[in-house]
Amino acid sequence: MNVLVVGTGSIAKRHIQNLQELTEITRIFIYSSRGHLPTDISNNKTSIQKSLQNLNDIDFAIIANETQKHLSTATVLGQQGIHLFLEKPVSHKIQEAKDFEKVIKTNNIKVFIGYNLRFLGAIQFLKKEIEKGFFGEIFFSQIEVGQYLPDWRPGRNYKEVYSAKKDQGGGVALELSHELDYMMYLFGFPKEWHFFSKKVSNLEIETDDIFEGIFVFQEGQLCNVHLDYLQRSKKRTFKIVGSGGTAVCDLFGKHLVLSKPDFSGEITEKIIEEKSLFDIDKTYKDELKSFINSIKNNSNTATNFNDGLRILKLLQGSNVSQ
Repeated sequence: MNVLVVGTGSIAKRHIQNLQELTEITRIFIYSSRGHLPTDISNNKTSIQKSLQNLNDIDFAIIANETQKHLSTATVLGQQGIHLFLEKPVSHKIQEAKDFEKVIKTNNIKVFIGYNLRFLGAIQFLKKEIEKGFFGEIFFSQIEVGQYLPDWRPGRNYKEVYSAKKDQGGGVALELSHELDYMMYLFGFPKEWHFFSKKVSNLEIETDDIFEGIFVFQEGQLCNVHLDYLQRSKKRTFKIVGSGGTAVCDLFGKHLVLSKPDFSGEITEKIIEEKSLFDIDKTYKDELKSFINSIKNNSNTATNFNDGLRILKLLQGSNVSQ
């Protein structure tokens, strides 16, 4: 298979490296506004691509350029019938995303959205536990992720990256929308939600640096989602509490604690520190393999464009019911 990668940033380079290791991939064409390959990308499978037109030999494309360019790029490629792996978020404008749905239907293309945490072992493990009834009736869940923005990208001025730029689709809610996606992967689409998103710090950015959301699901359970650019000690955790059991997961600490009352009412705890459950690097490889298999088998993608669109719907405003 021949693949086009649009972009040469960190996530694009990660995808390129993973593509180079796949036997299914024959050629990797890279399109960049720079017009040349960065010096740290080298492989006999790769070459520069100078135009996005007349791409008759491309089997699929990975769009990993700036957020505000995602869907304009996707439209050019989708109209050529090219299947698309689209990095998250799909856009920072919901109407633009809704308009792109017409391109998908008209050209009968497959679109995969890069919410790789769905492929994390810990998330998949807990989804199975939910389905098996480990938690009983789920009462509430809490999701939290935070890290000080100036520490994210060593060697780069945080004020110049897209995270800090409103017109480039930055902001804590969209950038950390992985948490919103796996919330829906585990629990479904909420029936009602309320949130606050604003800038509370003295960081020199145009975008919001904190998000607090409360989501209500059909069964009555609540989920609190906290996202921020502010915590000096980075944190990425989630908790599920139900009538039958509790789970507390620390993605950075790489451990999962399951608690459950026994027949006598005593609480028993099981600590799981299996490395495979927290292998983030593997998630990027697994999502690529999943997308490639969906193309080869003409099957549905593990994530689709509607998954990305649902994130934008959640971020349209509070007091929304569906």
